[in-house]
Amino acid sequence: MAYTNNASAHREGSMSVEKPANYGGSAKLMARDADRAKQSAAEDAMGALLDSLGLPYERQFKYAEGRQLKADFAVCLVQGKPFDPLEYPSVLIEIIGGVYPFRRTRKDGSEVMLPGAHGTVGGIKADCERLNEATINGWCVLRFLPEQVKDGTARKVLERWLE
Repeated sequence: MAYTNNASAHREGSMSVEKPANYGGSAKLMARDADRAKQSAAEDAMGALLDSLGLPYERQFKYAEGRQLKADFAVCLVQGKPFDPLEYPSVLIEIIGGVYPFRRTRKDGSEVMLPGAHGTVGGIKADCERLNEATINGWCVLRFLPEQVKDGTARKVLERWLE
Protein backbone atom coordinates (compact mmCIF):
# COMPACT_ATOMS: atom_id res chain seq x y z
CA MET A 1 0.00 0.00 0.00
CA ALA A 2 1.53 3.31 -1.03
CA TYR A 3 0.42 6.09 1.30
CA THR A 4 2.42 9.24 0.88
CA ASN A 5 1.88 12.67 2.32
CA ASN A 6 3.97 15.24 0.53
CA ALA A 7 2.07 18.46 1.20
CA SER A 8 4.97 20.66 0.16
CA ALA A 9 5.16 19.14 -3.29
CA HIS A 10 3.58 21.24 -5.98
CA ARG A 11 2.64 19.84 -9.33
CA GLU A 12 5.52 19.97 -11.71
CA GLY A 13 4.88 21.38 -15.12
CA SER A 14 2.15 23.80 -14.08
CA MET A 15 1.84 26.64 -16.53
CA SER A 16 3.06 30.11 -15.68
CA VAL A 17 0.69 33.04 -15.87
CA GLU A 18 1.19 35.51 -18.70
CA LYS A 19 2.17 38.83 -17.14
CA PRO A 20 2.73 42.35 -18.45
CA ALA A 21 6.37 43.33 -18.95
CA ASN A 22 6.22 45.94 -16.18
CA TYR A 23 4.78 43.53 -13.62
CA GLY A 24 6.76 43.57 -10.33
CA GLY A 25 8.83 40.49 -9.56
CA SER A 26 8.26 40.38 -5.79
CA ALA A 27 4.47 40.57 -6.19
CA LYS A 28 4.74 37.79 -8.76
CA LEU A 29 6.51 35.54 -6.26
CA MET A 30 4.02 36.39 -3.52
CA ALA A 31 1.09 35.52 -5.81
CA ARG A 32 2.69 32.21 -6.78
CA ASP A 33 3.41 31.33 -3.15
CA ALA A 34 -0.16 32.20 -2.10
CA ASP A 35 -1.56 29.98 -4.88
CA ARG A 36 0.71 27.12 -3.82
CA ALA A 37 -0.32 27.47 -0.17
CA LYS A 38 -4.00 27.32 -1.15
CA GLN A 39 -3.29 24.36 -3.41
CA SER A 40 -1.39 22.51 -0.67
CA ALA A 41 -4.23 23.11 1.80
CA ALA A 42 -6.74 21.66 -0.69
CA GLU A 43 -4.45 18.70 -1.37
CA ASP A 44 -4.05 18.09 2.37
CA ALA A 45 -7.84 18.19 2.73
CA MET A 46 -8.18 15.69 -0.14
CA GLY A 47 -5.65 13.39 1.56
CA ALA A 48 -7.69 13.57 4.78
CA LEU A 49 -10.86 12.82 2.79
CA LEU A 50 -9.29 9.77 1.13
CA ASP A 51 -8.06 8.59 4.56
CA SER A 52 -11.57 8.97 5.99
CA LEU A 53 -12.94 6.84 3.13
CA GLY A 54 -10.27 4.20 3.74
CA LEU A 55 -8.86 4.50 0.22
CA PRO A 56 -5.19 3.79 -0.48
CA TYR A 57 -3.55 6.58 -2.44
CA GLU A 58 -0.28 8.00 -3.59
CA ARG A 59 0.43 11.71 -3.94
CA GLN A 60 2.25 13.22 -6.93
CA PHE A 61 1.78 10.00 -8.88
CA LYS A 62 3.70 9.68 -12.16
CA TYR A 63 1.13 8.17 -14.52
CA ALA A 64 2.73 8.15 -17.97
CA GLU A 65 5.79 6.03 -18.69
CA GLY A 66 8.65 8.10 -20.04
CA ARG A 67 6.90 11.42 -19.29
CA GLN A 68 7.18 13.81 -16.37
CA LEU A 69 3.40 13.97 -15.93
CA LYS A 70 2.14 13.66 -12.37
CA ALA A 71 -1.34 13.67 -10.87
CA ASP A 72 -2.04 15.08 -7.44
CA PHE A 73 -3.38 11.66 -6.34
CA ALA A 74 -3.70 8.12 -7.63
CA VAL A 75 -6.33 6.05 -5.83
CA CYS A 76 -6.89 2.31 -6.06
CA LEU A 77 -10.05 0.63 -4.80
CA VAL A 78 -8.23 -2.58 -3.88
CA GLN A 79 -6.09 -2.41 -0.72
CA GLY A 80 -2.49 -3.48 -1.25
CA LYS A 81 -2.69 -3.64 -5.05
CA PRO A 82 -0.67 -1.54 -7.51
CA PHE A 83 -2.10 1.64 -8.99
CA ASP A 84 -2.91 0.09 -12.35
CA PRO A 85 -6.20 1.12 -13.98
CA LEU A 86 -6.08 -1.80 -16.40
CA GLU A 87 -5.92 -4.37 -13.58
CA TYR A 88 -7.77 -2.78 -10.63
CA PRO A 89 -10.39 -0.03 -10.28
CA SER A 90 -8.23 3.09 -10.03
CA VAL A 91 -8.62 6.81 -10.58
CA LEU A 92 -6.40 9.89 -10.78
CA ILE A 93 -7.48 12.97 -8.85
CA GLU A 94 -6.47 16.49 -9.76
CA ILE A 95 -7.03 19.55 -7.58
CA ILE A 96 -7.26 22.43 -10.04
CA GLY A 97 -5.94 25.76 -8.81
CA GLY A 98 -5.28 28.90 -10.78
CA VAL A 99 -8.64 29.04 -12.55
CA TYR A 100 -9.77 32.46 -11.39
CA PRO A 101 -8.31 35.77 -12.48
CA PHE A 102 -6.58 37.63 -9.68
CA ARG A 103 -5.69 41.25 -8.93
CA ARG A 104 -2.06 42.16 -8.30
CA THR A 105 -0.41 45.48 -7.51
CA ARG A 106 2.49 46.56 -9.70
CA LYS A 107 5.62 48.21 -8.34
CA ASP A 108 4.23 51.59 -9.39
CA GLY A 109 1.12 51.04 -7.22
CA SER A 110 -1.33 50.44 -10.07
CA GLU A 111 -3.38 47.25 -10.17
CA VAL A 112 -3.65 44.68 -12.92
CA MET A 113 -5.98 41.69 -13.37
CA LEU A 114 -4.13 38.55 -14.41
CA PRO A 115 -5.57 35.26 -15.64
CA GLY A 116 -5.17 32.13 -13.54
CA ALA A 117 -2.75 29.57 -14.96
CA HIS A 118 -5.54 27.23 -16.09
CA GLY A 119 -7.47 30.12 -17.63
CA THR A 120 -4.88 30.90 -20.29
CA VAL A 121 -4.71 29.32 -23.73
CA GLY A 122 -1.37 27.73 -22.80
CA GLY A 123 -2.78 26.39 -19.54
CA ILE A 124 -5.83 24.89 -21.22
CA LYS A 125 -3.65 23.28 -23.91
CA ALA A 126 -1.39 21.77 -21.22
CA ASP A 127 -4.46 20.45 -19.34
CA CYS A 128 -5.75 18.85 -22.56
CA GLU A 129 -2.38 17.17 -23.14
CA ARG A 130 -2.25 15.85 -19.58
CA LEU A 131 -5.86 14.56 -19.63
CA ASN A 132 -5.39 12.93 -23.03
CA GLU A 133 -2.20 11.21 -21.88
CA ALA A 134 -3.94 9.91 -18.75
CA THR A 135 -6.83 8.57 -20.86
CA ILE A 136 -4.47 6.90 -23.33
CA ASN A 137 -2.84 5.16 -20.35
CA GLY A 138 -6.23 3.84 -19.17
CA TRP A 139 -6.89 6.30 -16.34
CA CYS A 140 -10.16 7.92 -15.36
CA VAL A 141 -9.48 11.44 -14.03
CA LEU A 142 -11.58 13.24 -11.42
CA ARG A 143 -10.93 16.99 -11.22
CA PHE A 144 -11.95 19.27 -8.37
CA LEU A 145 -11.55 22.92 -7.51
CA PRO A 146 -10.20 23.55 -3.99
CA GLU A 147 -13.62 24.79 -2.83
CA GLN A 148 -15.21 21.52 -4.03
CA VAL A 149 -12.94 19.60 -1.66
CA LYS A 150 -14.01 21.89 1.18
CA ASP A 151 -17.76 22.01 0.43
CA GLY A 152 -18.28 18.23 0.23
CA THR A 153 -18.68 17.93 -3.55
CA ALA A 154 -15.51 15.81 -3.84
CA ARG A 155 -16.72 13.46 -1.08
CA LYS A 156 -20.06 12.95 -2.87
CA VAL A 157 -18.32 12.16 -6.17
CA LEU A 158 -15.91 9.71 -4.54
CA GLU A 159 -18.77 8.00 -2.68
CA ARG A 160 -20.57 7.57 -6.03
CA TRP A 161 -17.36 6.05 -7.48
CA LEU A 162 -17.28 3.58 -4.58
CA GLU A 163 -20.87 2.36 -5.24
